[in-house]
Amino acid sequence: MAFGIMQIGLIQKFAFYNERIETSLAILLFGAYGCIISLLLMDIKKGAFYNNHLKDPINSFTIGTWVAATSVIILNITYHFPHLTTVSIGLYIIDFLIWLFYLGIIIRNYSIYIRKPKFIEKLNGVIVLSCVSTQSLVIGGETIFKAEFPIEFAFLLIVVGATFYVISLMLIGRSLYLMKNTLKTVILNWKMTNCTIHGGLSITGLALIVTFNSSGKWLIYYWIFVTIVFFIVESIEGTRSIFRIQQFGIKDALFIYHPTQWVRNFTFGMYVNFTIHLPAISLLGNARTIVIEGGKYIVVSLFIIEVCLLAQYKLGKRWD
Repeated sequence: MAFGIMQIGLIQKFAFYNERIETSLAILLFGAYGCIISLLLMDIKKGAFYNNHLKDPINSFTIGTWVAATSVIILNITYHFPHLTTVSIGLYIIDFLIWLFYLGIIIRNYSIYIRKPKFIEKLNGVIVLSCVSTQSLVIGGETIFKAEFPIEFAFLLIVVGATFYVISLMLIGRSLYLMKNTLKTVILNWKMTNCTIHGGLSITGLALIVTFNSSGKWLIYYWIFVTIVFFIVESIEGTRSIFRIQQFGIKDALFIYHPTQWVRNFTFGMYVNFTIHLPAISLLGNARTIVIEGGKYIVVSLFIIEVCLLAQYKLGKRWD
Protein backbone atom coordinates (compact mmCIF):
# COMPACT_ATOMS: atom_id res chain seq x y z
CA MET A 1 0.00 0.00 0.00
CA ALA A 2 2.69 2.46 1.07
CA PHE A 3 4.95 1.65 -1.89
CA GLY A 4 2.12 1.68 -4.39
CA ILE A 5 0.60 4.99 -3.34
CA MET A 6 4.05 6.60 -3.45
CA GLN A 7 4.57 5.19 -6.95
CA ILE A 8 1.48 6.99 -8.29
CA GLY A 9 1.76 10.73 -8.68
CA LEU A 10 4.49 11.39 -6.09
CA ILE A 11 7.79 10.01 -7.37
CA GLN A 12 6.96 11.37 -10.82
CA LYS A 13 7.27 14.89 -9.42
CA PHE A 14 11.02 14.53 -8.81
CA ALA A 15 13.42 15.84 -11.47
CA PHE A 16 15.49 12.63 -11.47
CA TYR A 17 12.50 10.46 -12.40
CA ASN A 18 12.74 8.69 -15.76
CA GLU A 19 11.33 5.69 -17.61
CA ARG A 20 14.05 3.32 -16.35
CA ILE A 21 13.32 4.20 -12.71
CA GLU A 22 9.60 3.89 -13.39
CA THR A 23 9.95 0.36 -14.77
CA SER A 24 12.33 -0.76 -12.00
CA LEU A 25 10.08 0.50 -9.21
CA ALA A 26 7.00 -1.05 -10.83
CA ILE A 27 8.75 -4.44 -10.99
CA LEU A 28 9.78 -4.11 -7.33
CA LEU A 29 6.21 -3.23 -6.36
CA PHE A 30 4.68 -6.19 -8.19
CA GLY A 31 7.39 -8.47 -6.78
CA ALA A 32 6.64 -7.34 -3.21
CA TYR A 33 2.92 -7.92 -3.82
CA GLY A 34 3.68 -11.42 -5.11
CA CYS A 35 5.80 -12.20 -2.03
CA ILE A 36 2.96 -11.18 0.30
CA ILE A 37 0.51 -13.39 -1.59
CA SER A 38 3.00 -16.28 -1.30
CA LEU A 39 3.18 -15.80 2.48
CA LEU A 40 -0.61 -15.88 2.73
CA LEU A 41 -0.74 -19.06 0.65
CA MET A 42 1.86 -20.62 2.95
CA ASP A 43 -0.38 -19.84 5.95
CA ILE A 44 -3.24 -21.64 4.18
CA LYS A 45 -1.00 -24.62 3.43
CA LYS A 46 0.18 -24.82 7.06
CA GLY A 47 -3.38 -24.53 8.38
CA ALA A 48 -2.51 -21.32 10.22
CA PHE A 49 -4.65 -18.94 8.14
CA TYR A 50 -7.60 -18.73 10.57
CA ASN A 51 -5.50 -18.20 13.68
CA ASN A 52 -3.16 -15.70 12.02
CA HIS A 53 -5.68 -13.60 10.10
CA LEU A 54 -9.32 -14.25 11.05
CA LYS A 55 -9.65 -15.25 14.69
CA ASP A 56 -8.71 -12.01 16.46
CA PRO A 57 -11.39 -9.28 16.10
CA ILE A 58 -8.73 -6.57 15.92
CA ASN A 59 -6.09 -8.23 13.77
CA SER A 60 -8.69 -9.45 11.28
CA PHE A 61 -9.44 -5.84 10.30
CA THR A 62 -6.02 -5.84 8.59
CA ILE A 63 -7.59 -7.92 5.82
CA GLY A 64 -8.64 -4.50 4.57
CA THR A 65 -5.02 -3.95 3.56
CA TRP A 66 -5.34 -6.86 1.11
CA VAL A 67 -8.22 -5.09 -0.61
CA ALA A 68 -6.56 -1.66 -0.60
CA ALA A 69 -3.18 -3.07 -1.67
CA THR A 70 -4.77 -4.93 -4.60
CA SER A 71 -6.56 -1.73 -5.62
CA VAL A 72 -3.23 0.12 -5.51
CA ILE A 73 -1.66 -2.61 -7.69
CA ILE A 74 -4.54 -2.16 -10.15
CA LEU A 75 -3.88 1.60 -10.25
CA ASN A 76 -0.19 1.01 -10.91
CA ILE A 77 -0.87 -1.50 -13.70
CA THR A 78 -3.31 0.92 -15.32
CA TYR A 79 -0.86 3.81 -14.94
CA HIS A 80 2.37 2.10 -16.00
CA PHE A 81 1.07 -0.69 -18.27
CA PRO A 82 -2.27 0.55 -19.70
CA HIS A 83 -2.32 -2.21 -22.33
CA LEU A 84 -2.81 -4.87 -19.59
CA THR A 85 -6.51 -4.09 -19.22
CA THR A 86 -7.51 -7.75 -18.92
CA VAL A 87 -5.12 -8.25 -16.00
CA SER A 88 -6.51 -5.17 -14.26
CA ILE A 89 -10.10 -6.32 -14.71
CA GLY A 90 -9.25 -9.82 -13.44
CA LEU A 91 -7.55 -8.38 -10.36
CA TYR A 92 -10.51 -6.08 -9.71
CA ILE A 93 -12.93 -9.03 -9.74
CA ILE A 94 -10.68 -10.86 -7.25
CA ASP A 95 -10.40 -7.67 -5.18
CA PHE A 96 -14.16 -7.31 -5.02
CA LEU A 97 -14.60 -10.95 -3.96
CA ILE A 98 -12.04 -10.45 -1.17
CA TRP A 99 -13.98 -7.37 -0.07
CA LEU A 100 -17.24 -9.35 0.05
CA PHE A 101 -15.52 -11.90 2.30
CA TYR A 102 -14.07 -9.04 4.36
CA LEU A 103 -17.54 -7.53 4.68
CA GLY A 104 -18.61 -10.56 6.73
CA ILE A 105 -15.54 -10.14 8.97
CA ILE A 106 -16.35 -6.44 9.47
CA ILE A 107 -19.95 -7.17 10.50
CA ARG A 108 -18.78 -9.95 12.86
CA ASN A 109 -16.20 -7.69 14.50
CA TYR A 110 -18.55 -4.72 14.88
CA SER A 111 -21.06 -6.98 16.58
CA ILE A 112 -18.38 -8.25 19.00
CA TYR A 113 -17.38 -4.72 20.00
CA ILE A 114 -20.97 -3.57 20.41
CA ARG A 115 -22.09 -6.62 22.43
CA LYS A 116 -18.93 -7.11 24.51
CA PRO A 117 -17.43 -3.77 25.62
CA LYS A 118 -14.45 -5.50 27.29
CA PHE A 119 -13.01 -6.23 23.84
CA ILE A 120 -13.12 -2.58 22.85
CA GLU A 121 -10.37 -1.38 25.19
CA LYS A 122 -7.58 -2.54 22.86
CA LEU A 123 -9.25 -1.16 19.75
CA ASN A 124 -7.22 1.16 17.52
CA GLY A 125 -7.21 2.82 14.11
CA VAL A 126 -6.84 -0.49 12.26
CA ILE A 127 -10.65 -0.66 12.37
CA VAL A 128 -10.80 2.28 9.89
CA LEU A 129 -9.38 -0.08 7.24
CA SER A 130 -13.02 -1.11 6.76
CA CYS A 131 -13.55 2.35 5.24
CA VAL A 132 -10.19 2.52 3.42
CA SER A 133 -10.69 -0.83 1.68
CA THR A 134 -14.22 0.07 0.53
CA GLN A 135 -13.22 3.45 -0.91
CA SER A 136 -10.24 1.84 -2.66
CA LEU A 137 -12.71 -0.28 -4.65
CA VAL A 138 -14.34 2.91 -5.90
CA ILE A 139 -11.03 4.40 -7.02
CA GLY A 140 -9.94 1.13 -8.65
CA GLY A 141 -13.25 0.71 -10.48
CA GLU A 142 -13.31 4.30 -11.73
CA THR A 143 -9.69 3.99 -12.92
CA ILE A 144 -10.26 0.80 -14.92
CA PHE A 145 -13.80 1.24 -16.26
CA LYS A 146 -14.01 5.05 -16.28
CA ALA A 147 -17.47 6.18 -17.55
CA GLU A 148 -18.62 2.55 -17.76
CA PHE A 149 -18.33 2.15 -13.97
CA PRO A 150 -21.92 2.68 -12.72
CA ILE A 151 -22.07 5.92 -10.74
CA GLU A 152 -24.90 4.49 -8.61
CA PHE A 153 -22.69 1.57 -7.57
CA ALA A 154 -19.75 3.89 -6.87
CA PHE A 155 -21.96 6.14 -4.75
CA LEU A 156 -23.29 3.12 -2.83
CA LEU A 157 -19.74 2.00 -2.03
CA ILE A 158 -18.79 5.53 -0.94
CA VAL A 159 -21.78 5.63 1.43
CA VAL A 160 -20.94 2.18 2.81
CA GLY A 161 -17.32 3.23 3.34
CA ALA A 162 -18.38 6.48 5.02
CA THR A 163 -20.74 4.52 7.29
CA PHE A 164 -17.88 2.22 8.27
CA TYR A 165 -15.79 5.30 9.03
CA VAL A 166 -18.40 6.81 11.34
CA ILE A 167 -18.95 3.52 13.20
CA SER A 168 -15.20 2.99 13.52
CA LEU A 169 -14.63 6.51 14.85
CA MET A 170 -17.39 6.05 17.44
CA LEU A 171 -15.85 2.77 18.59
CA ILE A 172 -12.36 4.32 18.82
CA GLY A 173 -13.81 7.20 20.84
CA ARG A 174 -15.56 4.75 23.13
CA SER A 175 -12.33 2.81 23.54
CA LEU A 176 -10.44 5.97 24.57
CA TYR A 177 -13.24 6.91 26.99
CA LEU A 178 -13.21 3.49 28.67
CA MET A 179 -9.50 3.84 29.38
CA LYS A 180 -10.37 6.53 31.98
CA ASN A 181 -6.74 7.55 32.36
CA THR A 182 -4.92 10.87 32.34
CA LEU A 183 -4.37 12.68 29.05
CA LYS A 184 -0.68 11.78 29.17
CA THR A 185 -1.48 8.07 29.55
CA VAL A 186 -3.94 8.23 26.68
CA ILE A 187 -1.27 9.85 24.48
CA LEU A 188 1.38 7.31 25.52
CA ASN A 189 -1.03 4.48 24.65
CA TRP A 190 -1.98 6.12 21.35
CA LYS A 191 -1.54 3.58 18.56
CA MET A 192 0.33 4.36 15.37
CA THR A 193 -2.54 2.89 13.34
CA ASN A 194 -4.75 5.78 14.53
CA CYS A 195 -3.34 7.79 11.61
CA THR A 196 -6.01 5.98 9.55
CA ILE A 197 -8.43 8.45 11.17
CA HIS A 198 -7.25 11.05 8.67
CA GLY A 199 -6.31 8.44 6.04
CA GLY A 200 -9.94 7.28 5.84
CA LEU A 201 -11.06 10.86 5.20
CA SER A 202 -8.41 11.40 2.51
CA ILE A 203 -9.27 8.27 0.54
CA THR A 204 -12.99 9.11 0.81
CA GLY A 205 -12.24 12.54 -0.65
CA LEU A 206 -10.29 10.98 -3.53
CA ALA A 207 -13.14 8.52 -4.16
CA LEU A 208 -15.57 11.44 -4.38
CA ILE A 209 -13.32 13.29 -6.84
CA VAL A 210 -12.83 10.38 -9.24
CA THR A 211 -16.52 9.47 -9.10
CA PHE A 212 -18.13 12.87 -9.64
CA ASN A 213 -15.29 14.77 -11.37
CA SER A 214 -16.32 17.73 -9.27
CA SER A 215 -14.48 21.04 -9.09
CA GLY A 216 -16.91 22.61 -6.61
CA LYS A 217 -15.87 24.65 -3.60
CA TRP A 218 -17.35 22.01 -1.30
CA LEU A 219 -14.30 19.84 -2.09
CA ILE A 220 -12.01 22.59 -0.83
CA TYR A 221 -13.96 22.89 2.42
CA TYR A 222 -13.82 19.13 2.81
CA TRP A 223 -10.03 19.20 2.20
CA ILE A 224 -9.65 21.92 4.86
CA PHE A 225 -11.55 19.70 7.31
CA VAL A 226 -9.33 16.72 6.44
CA THR A 227 -6.24 18.91 6.89
CA ILE A 228 -7.39 19.98 10.36
CA VAL A 229 -7.99 16.34 11.35
CA PHE A 230 -4.59 15.44 9.87
CA PHE A 231 -2.81 17.99 12.05
CA ILE A 232 -4.77 17.03 15.19
CA VAL A 233 -3.95 13.33 14.81
CA GLU A 234 -0.32 13.93 13.90
CA SER A 235 0.07 16.44 16.75
CA ILE A 236 -1.00 13.70 19.17
CA GLU A 237 1.54 11.38 17.54
CA GLY A 238 4.22 14.07 17.79
CA THR A 239 3.48 14.59 21.50
CA ARG A 240 3.62 10.84 22.01
CA SER A 241 7.02 10.74 20.30
CA ILE A 242 8.34 13.42 22.70
CA PHE A 243 7.12 11.41 25.70
CA ARG A 244 8.70 8.26 24.27
CA ILE A 245 12.03 10.01 23.67
CA GLN A 246 12.04 11.15 27.29
CA GLN A 247 11.31 7.60 28.40
CA PHE A 248 13.39 5.46 26.00
CA GLY A 249 15.82 7.78 24.20
CA ILE A 250 15.70 8.77 20.51
CA LYS A 251 16.81 5.43 19.02
CA ASP A 252 14.44 3.16 20.96
CA ALA A 253 11.59 5.66 20.77
CA LEU A 254 11.64 6.41 17.05
CA PHE A 255 13.89 3.99 15.20
CA ILE A 256 12.62 0.54 16.18
CA TYR A 257 10.81 -1.29 13.37
CA HIS A 258 7.16 -2.23 13.70
CA PRO A 259 4.86 -3.34 10.84
CA THR A 260 2.18 -0.76 11.74
CA GLN A 261 4.61 2.02 10.76
CA TRP A 262 3.78 1.34 7.11
CA VAL A 263 0.26 2.63 7.74
CA ARG A 264 1.63 6.14 8.32
CA ASN A 265 3.43 6.01 4.96
CA PHE A 266 0.18 5.05 3.25
CA THR A 267 -1.97 7.68 5.00
CA PHE A 268 0.53 10.48 4.34
CA GLY A 269 0.75 9.42 0.70
CA MET A 270 -3.02 9.29 0.44
CA TYR A 271 -3.38 12.81 1.87
CA VAL A 272 -0.88 14.18 -0.67
CA ASN A 273 -2.57 12.29 -3.54
CA PHE A 274 -5.95 13.65 -2.46
CA THR A 275 -4.43 17.15 -2.52
CA ILE A 276 -2.94 16.55 -5.99
CA HIS A 277 -6.39 15.75 -7.39
CA LEU A 278 -8.05 18.83 -5.92
CA PRO A 279 -9.17 21.49 -8.41
CA ALA A 280 -6.52 24.21 -8.64
CA ILE A 281 -8.70 27.20 -7.75
CA SER A 282 -7.71 30.46 -6.10
CA LEU A 283 -9.58 29.67 -2.88
CA LEU A 284 -6.69 27.43 -1.84
CA GLY A 285 -3.98 29.99 -2.49
CA ASN A 286 -0.53 28.40 -2.19
CA ALA A 287 -1.66 25.77 0.32
CA ARG A 288 -2.14 23.07 -2.32
CA THR A 289 1.31 23.63 -3.84
CA ILE A 290 2.99 23.65 -0.42
CA VAL A 291 1.39 20.33 0.55
CA ILE A 292 2.28 18.68 -2.77
CA GLU A 293 5.85 19.97 -2.99
CA GLY A 294 6.66 19.43 0.68
CA GLY A 295 4.62 16.24 0.93
CA LYS A 296 6.49 14.41 -1.81
CA TYR A 297 9.76 14.74 0.12
CA ILE A 298 8.15 13.69 3.41
CA VAL A 299 6.44 10.63 1.94
CA VAL A 300 9.54 9.40 0.07
CA SER A 301 11.79 10.09 3.09
CA LEU A 302 9.47 8.17 5.42
CA PHE A 303 9.45 5.27 2.97
CA ILE A 304 13.26 5.16 2.77
CA ILE A 305 13.54 5.30 6.57
CA GLU A 306 11.01 2.49 6.90
CA VAL A 307 12.87 0.31 4.41
CA CYS A 308 16.10 0.88 6.37
CA LEU A 309 14.39 -0.01 9.67
CA LEU A 310 12.95 -3.16 8.10
CA ALA A 311 16.37 -4.19 6.77
CA GLN A 312 17.97 -3.54 10.16
CA TYR A 313 15.23 -5.57 11.87
CA LYS A 314 15.56 -8.52 9.48
CA LEU A 315 19.36 -8.55 9.66
CA GLY A 316 19.21 -8.35 13.44
CA LYS A 317 16.89 -11.34 13.61
CA ARG A 318 19.16 -13.26 11.25
CA TRP A 319 22.24 -12.72 13.39
CA ASP A 320 20.35 -13.44 16.61
